Amino acid sequence: MASISNPTIIKVKNALNQTVVTFTRSLQFVGGIVVTSVGNGQAKISAGGGGGGGGAWDVLGNAGSSFVLGTTTNDAWKMIQHNLERAGFNSSGDFYLKNHQNYTDSNKVMTTGAVTTLNDVPTLIKSIPIPDLKSGKMTFSLQGRKSDGLDRAAIERSFLFYREGGNVEISSKVQSDFTDKTQTEYSYQLLPTATSIEIYVIGKLLETIYWSGNFEYQMIGSNI
Repeated sequence: MASISNPTIIKVKNALNQTVVTFTRSLQFVGGIVVTSVGNGQAKISAGGGGGGGGAWDVLGNAGSSFVLGTTTNDAWKMIQHNLERAGFNSSGDFYLKNHQNYTDSNKVMTTGAVTTLNDVPTLIKSIPIPDLKSGKMTFSLQGRKSDGLDRAAIERSFLFYREGGNVEISSKVQSDFTDKTQTEYSYQLLPTATSIEIYVIGKLLETIYWSGNFEYQMIGSNI
């Protein structure tokens, strides 16, 4: 059964006279999915929250530079395969992998950070929370560039860590994977706290240094 309430609205009803589909410029299914024309033969599919608000999903494919698949909130986004969580983005926007390399619940995370130093005082570039009863490995790379581009630094390190009912502990030896810097003052510091690992960068007195960093780590449940 179909009804037309005005020339631009078409409603499709079932045998119980309940509206199940409404069509204007968009096709709206009662209870969830909206298909909206965006012109040029393209369509946007929204589901879960009525067209993009709250917890809705928007999918806009094959539409030039406006490909969209994602959320409109800062809630975690989980990717499910074969009814199991395989990967996703946490509420901070960091990407992670589950069950990575046969480690159950390894929570592999890849994230970034950036900061500017104006002197030789250690400056926080990244704080990484470590849940209790977890152990893992972290690798990070830091790149610093003086404002005039003449001086640079590149540092990469790896280390092990764990947290077992107390403060975070890191391995006494940090592996030096790579170091290349034009000034000896350029450096970094690792600071384990009660609940996190903080990474600081150190520039040079009276110099403006732009720093960026990449941080990759994975954790497994521990009972050390």
